[in-house]
Formats: sequence, structure tokens, C-alpha cells
Amino acid sequence: MYCSQCGRDNRTGAAFCDGCGNSLTGAVPAGTVFIGRRDELRVLDDALSQTRAGSGRLLLASGEPGIGKSRLAQEGANQADDLGFQVLWGRCLEDPSAPPYWPWLQLMRGWLELAEDDQLADAVAGD
Repeated sequence: MYCSQCGRDNRTGAAFCDGCGNSLTGAVPAGTVFIGRRDELRVLDDALSQTRAGSGRLLLASGEPGIGKSRLAQEGANQADDLGFQVLWGRCLEDPSAPPYWPWLQLMRGWLELAEDDQLADAVAGD
């Protein structure tokens, strides 16, 4: 499926773009106002500020289906992108046939598509 935000041609049936995380179903168009979740947005903002200062963070969202985890992650990605961070996406498939390490493979493939040759050389130097 084609992503209208970044132009990536995604796998058939994908709900979100593997490149930028944009909804491919049209349920949450880019730029949609995000209402509520003040505490969670504060945590995202603090994490991005700390990362910018050189101390990275890992944030996890969990909960029942349909409560807005993906939408919250999209909002965090939008904030990070606005601040100039490189944003990559990986998603888990709720299917027993999902490839091993699928979210990590998506992240690595996304980075490999964006990385310059000198970045790749630095990343594998000595390996």
C-alpha cells in the first residue's frame, strides 16, 4: 500500500507505513489534532528533551486493543520528527507465522534505506 505522507510502497494489507508510521487506512491522517493523554504527552516530551541532551530513553505503551497505543506512538513520532530526530518504525504482527524479530528487522531495513554510505561503513567498522 502506498503511503501518502512519505511515498513509501508498503507491503499489501499494512495498516501503518513501515517508513513513517502514518496510518494507511485513513483512520488517523497526518496532522490530526491529538486530544487528551496529557500525562503521556508530558512523558514523551521529557523523553525527547533528555534524548536531545544525550541521554536516550525507551518508552513502551501497553494496553487493550483500541485504546490508542498506535495513535500515541504516532504522536510521539510526529514530535520527534518535528525536532529533527530520525524516526523508524517496527510493528509486531499478532500472527503465529510472523517472522522472528520482525519489529527489529523493520527498523534495520528502514535505517538501511535512509543511511548514507559513510554511516553504514561506520556502523560495521571492525565487524
